[in-house]
Amino acid sequence: STEVEIDLAGHPGEVRDGVCGGRMRIAVDLLDAPARAVLAEAGTRIAAGLDVRLAATHRGTPDPVEWRIVDGDEDASDAIHLPGRPVVVVVGAGHCGLALERLGRFVGRRMLVVDDRLGDPGFRSQVDPGVEAATSIAEAWSRLPDAVRPDVALVTRNFAQDVAALEALRHRGTGRLGMMGSRRRVATVLEALGTAGWSPAEIARIKSPIGLDIGGVTPEEIAVSIMAELIGPNRGN
Repeated sequence: STEVEIDLAGHPGEVRDGVCGGRMRIAVDLLDAPARAVLAEAGTRIAAGLDVRLAATHRGTPDPVEWRIVDGDEDASDAIHLPGRPVVVVVGAGHCGLALERLGRFVGRRMLVVDDRLGDPGFRSQVDPGVEAATSIAEAWSRLPDAVRPDVALVTRNFAQDVAALEALRHRGTGRLGMMGSRRRVATVLEALGTAGWSPAEIARIKSPIGLDIGGVTPEEIAVSIMAELIGPNRGN
C-alpha cells in the first residue's frame, strides 16, 4: 500500500489565480489477480447496464483486500453500490435517431439502434461503425441482461413502424417509453393500438411527443430535447 499526493491547482509554473486548487492524498493498494478478476466482471456488468454491489473483506496488512460481487438478496450493508450504465433503445435509424444515438454515447449512455434497414449492407455502410445496431426489437432485447429496463425512443420513418415497434414492446419491461411524431400521426398510432386491444393504462405509458419542448427543429436539436428528458428526474415507471 502507498499514498499518492495530487496538486489540483495544475502543473508547476501555470497561472493559478482563480483556480479552485487544493491538494488530495489517495491511498493506493495493489490488486491481486482474484481482485482484478472481480472488478473486471463488475465493469462488464456496469457497461451492460446492470447495477453492481461490491463488498470488501479486509484481511489485514500485508494481505490484499478481498473483493466480491454481492448477488441476489444477500444482506451486505457495507457493500458499495455502483449503478449500471443507463441504456437507451432508439427505434429508427434516420437522421433524428442517429443524432440521438451520437448524443447518447457522448453523455455516457449505452445506445442500441433498431431499424430493419440495418440488415441491408448498403444502408448499414452509411451508419457509423461504432453504432450498436439491431434489425428488430427482439434482437436488441437479446443483447440486454434480463434485469435491465432500457428507456425507449421511437423516432421511426412512419406510423406503421411505430405500431409494429410498440406491439413488439408491449410486454417487455422498459423504463421511459416515448414516441416522436405530429399530433395527427400520434393520434393515428394510438387509435391503432386501441383497435388492437391495448388498454388505456397501456397506452398511457407512451409519452408522445417524446422530449422537452425547447423548440427543436433540426435532428440534433430534437436529440437534445429527447436526451434532456431522459436525463431528467423520475426516470422509469
